Amino acid sequence: MHKDTSVQLSLSYNRGDAKPLTMGEIAALKTLLSASGYALGELLHERAEAWGIFATSHRKIPEEGYLRMLLAPERRQRLVEMAELWKEQGIEILGVTEDAYPSRLVARMGERAPLLYCQGSVGLLDQGGVAVVGSRTLPHDLVDYAREMGGWIAQSGLCLISGGAL
Repeated sequence: MHKDTSVQLSLSYNRGDAKPLTMGEIAALKTLLSASGYALGELLHERAEAWGIFATSHRKIPEEGYLRMLLAPERRQRLVEMAELWKEQGIEILGVTEDAYPSRLVARMGERAPLLYCQGSVGLLDQGGVAVVGSRTLPHDLVDYAREMGGWIAQSGLCLISGGAL
Protein backbone atom coordinates (compact mmCIF):
# COMPACT_ATOMS: atom_id res chain seq x y z
CA MET A 1 0.00 0.00 0.00
CA HIS A 2 1.40 3.36 -1.03
CA LYS A 3 2.10 5.73 1.88
CA ASP A 4 -0.40 8.30 0.52
CA THR A 5 -3.08 5.59 0.55
CA SER A 6 -2.11 4.63 4.09
CA VAL A 7 -2.47 8.25 5.22
CA GLN A 8 -5.83 8.68 3.47
CA LEU A 9 -7.07 5.43 5.06
CA SER A 10 -6.02 6.64 8.49
CA LEU A 11 -7.67 10.02 7.99
CA SER A 12 -10.93 8.66 6.58
CA TYR A 13 -11.62 5.33 8.29
CA ASN A 14 -14.17 5.33 11.08
CA ARG A 15 -13.04 2.90 13.77
CA GLY A 16 -15.25 4.54 16.37
CA ASP A 17 -12.23 6.03 18.13
CA ALA A 18 -12.31 9.40 16.35
CA LYS A 19 -14.42 11.26 13.81
CA PRO A 20 -12.82 10.71 10.41
CA LEU A 21 -12.21 13.50 7.92
CA THR A 22 -14.76 14.01 5.18
CA MET A 23 -13.86 13.69 1.51
CA GLY A 24 -13.98 17.51 1.31
CA GLU A 25 -11.57 17.90 4.23
CA ILE A 26 -9.17 15.38 2.71
CA ALA A 27 -9.39 17.16 -0.65
CA ALA A 28 -8.66 20.50 1.05
CA LEU A 29 -5.70 18.94 2.87
CA LYS A 30 -4.34 17.44 -0.38
CA THR A 31 -4.74 20.78 -2.14
CA LEU A 32 -2.95 22.66 0.66
CA LEU A 33 -0.11 20.14 0.74
CA SER A 34 0.19 20.06 -3.05
CA ALA A 35 0.34 23.87 -3.26
CA SER A 36 3.35 23.69 -0.95
CA GLY A 37 4.99 20.87 -2.90
CA TYR A 38 4.02 18.01 -0.59
CA ALA A 39 1.95 14.82 -0.73
CA LEU A 40 -0.17 13.15 1.96
CA GLY A 41 2.45 10.49 2.64
CA GLU A 42 4.92 13.09 3.83
CA LEU A 43 2.77 13.60 6.94
CA LEU A 44 3.94 10.19 8.17
CA HIS A 45 7.24 11.65 9.27
CA GLU A 46 6.96 13.40 12.62
CA ARG A 47 9.49 16.07 11.70
CA ALA A 48 8.51 16.42 8.07
CA GLU A 49 8.66 19.93 6.67
CA ALA A 50 5.12 19.32 5.38
CA TRP A 51 3.82 19.85 8.92
CA GLY A 52 5.04 23.45 8.71
CA ILE A 53 2.12 24.41 6.48
CA PHE A 54 -0.21 24.11 9.46
CA ALA A 55 1.32 27.16 11.14
CA THR A 56 -1.61 29.06 9.71
CA SER A 57 -5.05 27.56 10.15
CA HIS A 58 -7.20 26.64 7.20
CA ARG A 59 -10.95 26.69 7.75
CA LYS A 60 -11.61 23.46 5.84
CA ILE A 61 -8.90 21.43 7.57
CA PRO A 62 -8.98 20.24 11.20
CA GLU A 63 -6.27 21.47 13.53
CA GLU A 64 -2.81 19.96 13.36
CA GLY A 65 -3.24 18.18 16.70
CA TYR A 66 -6.33 16.37 15.44
CA LEU A 67 -4.58 15.32 12.24
CA ARG A 68 -1.64 14.02 14.26
CA MET A 69 -4.05 12.00 16.42
CA LEU A 70 -5.66 10.43 13.32
CA LEU A 71 -2.18 9.63 12.00
CA ALA A 72 -0.82 8.23 15.27
CA PRO A 73 1.46 5.25 14.59
CA GLU A 74 -0.69 2.87 16.68
CA ARG A 75 -3.87 3.79 14.78
CA ARG A 76 -2.12 3.50 11.40
CA GLN A 77 -0.62 0.14 12.36
CA ARG A 78 -4.04 -1.27 13.31
CA LEU A 79 -5.48 -0.06 10.00
CA VAL A 80 -2.59 -1.52 8.00
CA GLU A 81 -3.15 -4.86 9.77
CA MET A 82 -6.88 -4.67 8.92
CA ALA A 83 -6.02 -3.87 5.30
CA GLU A 84 -3.71 -6.92 5.19
CA LEU A 85 -6.53 -9.14 6.48
CA TRP A 86 -8.89 -7.70 3.86
CA LYS A 87 -6.28 -8.33 1.16
CA GLU A 88 -6.09 -11.98 2.24
CA GLN A 89 -9.88 -12.07 1.69
CA GLY A 90 -9.50 -10.57 -1.78
CA ILE A 91 -10.37 -6.97 -0.88
CA GLU A 92 -7.87 -4.39 -2.05
CA ILE A 93 -7.72 -0.73 -1.00
CA LEU A 94 -6.73 1.65 -3.76
CA GLY A 95 -5.78 5.30 -3.42
CA VAL A 96 -5.11 7.70 -6.27
CA THR A 97 -1.35 7.10 -6.10
CA GLU A 98 -1.74 3.34 -6.72
CA ASP A 99 -0.97 2.20 -10.27
CA ALA A 100 -4.25 0.27 -10.49
CA TYR A 101 -6.42 3.27 -9.52
CA PRO A 102 -8.80 4.09 -12.39
CA SER A 103 -7.39 7.03 -14.36
CA ARG A 104 -10.92 7.95 -15.49
CA LEU A 105 -11.91 8.55 -11.87
CA VAL A 106 -8.83 10.66 -11.18
CA ALA A 107 -9.54 12.73 -14.30
CA ARG A 108 -13.11 13.41 -13.13
CA MET A 109 -12.55 13.87 -9.40
CA GLY A 110 -8.95 15.04 -8.99
CA GLU A 111 -8.16 15.68 -5.31
CA ARG A 112 -11.64 14.48 -4.32
CA ALA A 113 -10.99 10.95 -5.63
CA PRO A 114 -11.93 8.56 -2.82
CA LEU A 115 -10.26 5.42 -1.58
CA LEU A 116 -11.70 2.40 -3.36
CA TYR A 117 -12.34 -0.90 -1.63
CA CYS A 118 -12.19 -3.40 -4.49
CA GLN A 119 -12.83 -7.08 -4.88
CA GLY A 120 -12.22 -8.81 -8.16
CA SER A 121 -10.29 -7.65 -11.17
CA VAL A 122 -9.48 -3.99 -10.41
CA GLY A 123 -8.16 -3.47 -13.94
CA LEU A 124 -11.77 -3.54 -15.13
CA LEU A 125 -12.53 -0.30 -13.28
CA ASP A 126 -10.94 1.81 -16.00
CA GLN A 127 -13.28 0.28 -18.56
CA GLY A 128 -16.37 1.72 -16.94
CA GLY A 129 -19.38 -0.38 -16.15
CA VAL A 130 -22.72 -0.36 -14.41
CA ALA A 131 -22.98 1.24 -10.97
CA VAL A 132 -25.64 -0.09 -8.62
CA VAL A 133 -27.16 2.07 -5.93
CA GLY A 134 -30.28 1.67 -3.88
CA SER A 135 -31.81 0.67 -0.61
CA ARG A 136 -30.10 -1.74 1.77
CA THR A 137 -33.43 -3.43 2.44
CA LEU A 138 -35.31 -5.04 -0.42
CA PRO A 139 -38.21 -7.47 -0.74
CA HIS A 140 -37.02 -11.00 -1.57
CA ASP A 141 -38.33 -10.86 -5.14
CA LEU A 142 -36.21 -7.75 -5.80
CA VAL A 143 -33.14 -9.40 -4.27
CA ASP A 144 -33.60 -12.27 -6.74
CA TYR A 145 -34.05 -9.77 -9.58
CA ALA A 146 -30.89 -7.89 -8.53
CA ARG A 147 -28.90 -11.15 -8.52
CA GLU A 148 -30.25 -12.03 -11.96
CA MET A 149 -29.36 -8.60 -13.34
CA GLY A 150 -25.91 -8.72 -11.73
CA GLY A 151 -25.29 -12.07 -13.42
CA TRP A 152 -26.45 -10.70 -16.76
CA ILE A 153 -24.17 -7.64 -16.38
CA ALA A 154 -21.17 -9.86 -15.54
CA GLN A 155 -21.90 -12.27 -18.42
CA SER A 156 -22.04 -9.26 -20.74
CA GLY A 157 -18.45 -8.47 -19.80
CA LEU A 158 -19.31 -5.27 -17.98
CA CYS A 159 -17.90 -4.30 -14.63
CA LEU A 160 -20.48 -4.25 -11.83
CA ILE A 161 -19.74 -1.43 -9.41
CA SER A 162 -21.52 -1.54 -6.08
CA GLY A 163 -21.34 0.28 -2.79
CA GLY A 164 -21.58 -3.04 -1.01
CA ALA A 165 -25.22 -2.95 0.06
CA LEU A 166 -26.92 -6.21 0.94
